[in-house]
Amino acid sequence: MNYRRILAIVLILVLVLGSVTEVFASTKEATASKIKLEEYTGTVKVKNASGKDVKVKDSLRLYSGYTLETKAKSTAYVSLDSKTAIKIMSGSKVTLEKSGSKINVMLEKGTIVADVSEKLDSKSTMDIYTTNSVTGIHGTGVEVSYEVDEEGGGSSTDINMLDGTTGSQSRFNGVSVTVSQGQGTSIGGGAAVVTPKVNDIVITDLN
Repeated sequence: MNYRRILAIVLILVLVLGSVTEVFASTKEATASKIKLEEYTGTVKVKNASGKDVKVKDSLRLYSGYTLETKAKSTAYVSLDSKTAIKIMSGSKVTLEKSGSKINVMLEKGTIVADVSEKLDSKSTMDIYTTNSVTGIHGTGVEVSYEVDEEGGGSSTDINMLDGTTGSQSRFNGVSVTVSQGQGTSIGGGAAVVTPKVNDIVITDLN
């Protein structure tokens, strides 16, 4: 067998193995993720983990590290798995992170409403992070808003419980609070951290 033929066979094998590896990796990534942009209204921007723009459409598959940003008068409905969904309100920005059965939603600005239709099992977790707080979601419905004071440099997270009970914690001083249905709390951060306090709210005011 001459050297040219051997070289040709080697090159073919390299190309075939490379293609199989790429397909396997893509299949594994798709199987590991169940995150999906179910539908949206108005203008929504999506970027992948590398910061590249992704064409937006209904039923778009999303992966860990993807960022969604809604413009004015726009919303996005995202299913994180078969039990968990979030509504991203207008003027908001979130980054989604998922590892196995652990889901983290990083709220960078604006408001999201999270709904867990069934209580998560002991191996599953869903947490909503802002710069100054972390809120656990376990079989609950909750509205979380995050706002930054551009002039003062501080920030504030408002948590309003629509259903169930959750725990929220300040990421600055570790102070935690339990918030139940019909209650809300505000967690501050920056130069001075405000201790969370629970206040009664009217659920209908959140619609």
